Amino acid sequence: MIVIEINKEDILTLSNISLTPKKDLAAKLIAQGYTQAEVARDERIGVTKQTMNNWYKDDEFQERIAEHKTDPVKGADEIFARAVGEAADSIVQIATGRPTTTIIKDEEEIEVPIDHRFIASKLKASMIIVERVMGKKAPADTVKPKEEELDENSNVSEDEMDDALEFLD
Repeated sequence: MIVIEINKEDILTLSNISLTPKKDLAAKLIAQGYTQAEVARDERIGVTKQTMNNWYKDDEFQERIAEHKTDPVKGADEIFARAVGEAADSIVQIATGRPTTTIIKDEEEIEVPIDHRFIASKLKASMIIVERVMGKKAPADTVKPKEEELDENSNVSEDEMDDALEFLD
């Protein structure tokens, strides 16, 4: 006699086995609140609105949407995982004195320096994302600038930058 053990995650994985990866991603996007039209236009999906409407009417597709909605923690973790590269890049930009952000003007992307008043907040948010994904705890004083160590162009001291870069190693 053969006994197969199946846990809850296996059941969720088995339940979407007949959905293609594209359909599964579409279900996930709909579960996150995107409209059918937005999902159909997404370059990873790339189907007509009619195809998306047909998928949406499918019971199996609806079940998968429900499964994606019932696991918000997993969804949040996936969002953080996608953002960790950008967060690490922000930490390095701040540490090297070249923090920038991209703005769009007249359909053109332009890199502009980050207003120095927001650097400490961006550093803190970036470190929280990296910490959440990597499971490392940032030193407590890394995200709290000390007034006497600030220069006029930054809200982050050199010691804090060293701590932040060490945190990424």
